[in-house]
Amino acid sequence: MYILPRGVFEVEENCSKKYCCQRLVEIEERYNKILQFSSDAVFIHNDGLIVYVNAMAIKLMEADSEEELLNKNILDFIHKDYHEVVKKRIKFIREVDEIVPAREEDFITVKGKTIHLEVIATSIPFNGLRHNIIFARNITERKKLQEAKQKRELILRRVIENTLDLLIMCNKEGNITFATPSHYQVLGYRPEELIGGNSIELVHPEDLEGAKEVIKYTFGGHGNKIFRWRCRCKDGSYKYLESYTKPVFTNNKPDGVVISSRDLTDRKRAEEIEKSMEEQSRQLQEVVEYDKFRTEFFANISHELRTPINVIFSTIQLINLNINQMDMAYSDNEKLKKYMDIMKQNCNRLIRIINNLIDVSKIESGYFDLKLTNNNIISLVENITLSVVEYAESKGIELIFDTEVEEKIIACDLDAIERIMLNLISNALKFTEPGGKIFVNIFDKEDRIIISVKDTGIGICQEKQGIIFERFVQGDKTITRKQQGSGIGLSLVKSLVKLHKGDISLKSKLGEGSEFIIELPVTLVEGSDKEAKLKRMSYEDNIEKVQIEFSDIY
Repeated sequence: MYILPRGVFEVEENCSKKYCCQRLVEIEERYNKILQFSSDAVFIHNDGLIVYVNAMAIKLMEADSEEELLNKNILDFIHKDYHEVVKKRIKFIREVDEIVPAREEDFITVKGKTIHLEVIATSIPFNGLRHNIIFARNITERKKLQEAKQKRELILRRVIENTLDLLIMCNKEGNITFATPSHYQVLGYRPEELIGGNSIELVHPEDLEGAKEVIKYTFGGHGNKIFRWRCRCKDGSYKYLESYTKPVFTNNKPDGVVISSRDLTDRKRAEEIEKSMEEQSRQLQEVVEYDKFRTEFFANISHELRTPINVIFSTIQLINLNINQMDMAYSDNEKLKKYMDIMKQNCNRLIRIINNLIDVSKIESGYFDLKLTNNNIISLVENITLSVVEYAESKGIELIFDTEVEEKIIACDLDAIERIMLNLISNALKFTEPGGKIFVNIFDKEDRIIISVKDTGIGICQEKQGIIFERFVQGDKTITRKQQGSGIGLSLVKSLVKLHKGDISLKSKLGEGSEFIIELPVTLVEGSDKEAKLKRMSYEDNIEKVQIEFSDIY
């Protein structure tokens, strides 16, 4: 066995120690460079007192040199809100010697700026003692981006939750994967009731093909599409929606579709109403044109008819004069007079109808002008009434006039008041049996005059009272009605009263008679006095008007 000298072993041992020390120095230098050039900030502290910082830590803390950080307490650079957490972590590492998972903390730089850091901590041997080492990464910008993202998401969520538009997302199979709460207000569905269902099931059968074409167009990558359709509500009804489709891409391939819809039901209904109104307006215009044509026709034909009737009437009057001078038997003379009276009566009937038609046409066309003058309305109504007394007595009817005052001057149209009174008295005579009575009364209410024409006739049934003043309406429409008439008289009376700014009403009970009540305002016009003319009106003139107005009474 070969034995080396003792000195050889000592040389080798010294070489081994030297080599190890050199390796340790190299390792220390290597890790020191790694720490110095690390992208993370590195802090080493002993129970909070900083003993080492790398270049990134100096830069992160906005220090000019490491001296501004060394020998300072780590808590001096941590926001006070995190002090308790950091103290517990330091104690935990010292006792357990484990790596603390990453946490987010706020640090304060040398210049007082707050920065957000993501921190990982553990313990290492340093200078023969256990120290805490902190690896920190600046996440300030990331934090800002996260907060901005969260803010945008919050805004987006609030918009989605409160939008009135209907938003759904469907996959390629048409199944709904997302729906906004607005579906409940518009269609009655809660989002969870829609999710998982197929969107096609909501489409009205008549709109189904069109909806499929739109979806196909969208998934084909041709772009967005707008279409109108009817969507089924939860209660089974349908609402009109206007929808906008947009494809959703995954890896540059259409993978779904977003459909944004708006309720068009009210707009659609408004459009239909507008169309209906336009159609009604068109029809109304046609009716107005026709009514204008009819009014003009009545006016023209009335004038055309009145001319020959007046000629016939004048001829009858001339024949009557000649009959009285002719020498013939008494019986033949009386028979001829009877025939002439019948002809005259029917001429009066035609003249009355034509006059009424002309006046109604004038009023409707706006061409009827009142000739207002200041007159004693009491004398006017009394004279008209008295001129009818003899005619009423011949029918076995008592006509009674009474008034509260003897004089009341108001502005009125003489001819119009005569037409009003003669029409009302004529109407009362028609429907009052022999032995009955007609009362014409005047009441003074200071600012208005009340004229009442009341009879004890047959009365008017309740259902007719609301329409008795309308044109061409008669109380008795049966073919066998006893009294003749065109149904224009009372309508004309109401129109003439309205032209005087007055009003007319009816009180009646079937079998007990009727009362027509006229209210005329007490007004005056300047420079007019017709009282003298009233006194000069001849008895023959009134009798002639009575004969015409009462021509329908037999």
